[in-house]
Amino acid sequence: MFKKAIQNRIGVVSDSLLSQIINDNLEVRTSVAIDPNTATAAEGSIFSYEALPKGTILLWNMTCKNALLFKPNNVNILDINNVYHTVIKAHPYFEFLGIGGLGRHHSIDRMKTLNSVA
Repeated sequence: MFKKAIQNRIGVVSDSLLSQIINDNLEVRTSVAIDPNTATAAEGSIFSYEALPKGTILLWNMTCKNALLFKPNNVNILDINNVYHTVIKAHPYFEFLGIGGLGRHHSIDRMKTLNSVA
């Protein structure tokens, strides 16, 4: 599935062009912080941020170093492989719930995982 999704959309560029291509394709979004007391725009709170365009394909490796730090439902997981498999099980939720965030209010947004190798 992953190969089909990108085989006609992938390109190779030199290192000298990569940063220019990235900067030219980022979406700049403007937003306003809301004052929680008044539920209106806070004074002087306009800000902008950059976002990846819809359809951007990301590739990452996951490294699990200390299984004791990973405690779903407050249960210790002692085996590193169990950490990996637990995170892989969460990938379908990225499409509906989003991941990460900048502080409390902005998430990385939703994304679809095309291929998880367990």
